[in-house]
Amino acid sequence: MRILDLSDSTYQQLAATWALFTDIRARFDGPGEERGGHERVGVTPVYVKKFGPAVAQVFPEAQRFTVESSFSAAQLAAVNATLVALKQHLCGQQGPAALSAQIVVSYRSVTQPYYLKALLLSTEAALRAFMQQQPEHAAVLDAIFRVAGGEGLRDIVRVYGAHYLEQEIDGAELSIPDLLAFVDVHDDTRMIDGTLQQVKYEVWCPGTDLAREVLRQCQAAVRTLVQAEAVHMALPLAAEVAALPGEVSSYLNRAVAQECAALLHQYGVV
Repeated sequence: MRILDLSDSTYQQLAATWALFTDIRARFDGPGEERGGHERVGVTPVYVKKFGPAVAQVFPEAQRFTVESSFSAAQLAAVNATLVALKQHLCGQQGPAALSAQIVVSYRSVTQPYYLKALLLSTEAALRAFMQQQPEHAAVLDAIFRVAGGEGLRDIVRVYGAHYLEQEIDGAELSIPDLLAFVDVHDDTRMIDGTLQQVKYEVWCPGTDLAREVLRQCQAAVRTLVQAEAVHMALPLAAEVAALPGEVSSYLNRAVAQECAALLHQYGVV
């Protein structure tokens, strides 16, 4: 049994970050919560960069276009630090093996011929291993997944990376989506200068770099499967999806929340 040491740095970081994200846990306690709420002053929206002055023609109903985050500045700094550490872990810099290698082993030993199931199980295992090896990030990762982490990884599994194995077998180019795939545009009506105005705001996924790295790991995995493991058959997407949990995002959110809860109890934070 672990003896509680209040001077332990992991305990201190866990306790501090658990407190830091109290409002996130209260706000994002179920599906359907609108993201945003903290304007990122001085940050230019991606669509404004893309269309320039013509953005008013593309979105004529909006009198104002801004960028917002679901996290405060202090929270966002912690989120970015955790995402960098997780990216290093998935690359194999801080973990026992890169995610790509884990996908290959999972496919070959457990899930074959289901590639997406191997991707999901390997991702879940990598998340749990990251939290166990670097528990100081557990409360932050829990907050990330409460806001959008599960949805982001769900889209990687079921949308962006879903055809990689088939494409590699066919010799097609494996692509990674551009920045707009990681930007959500929201509509709202707000009181500005004494009048109600239609506004639009972008919420950027802070895990864009992480998502791209996961997709690169998926690409490396399918290349190994096809070129080194002689896999020459990919199941239809409908069959792949049928082998997954009904809601991939909820499945991953629960996995992260359960691991976080176990670590918080282990370190005596709650």
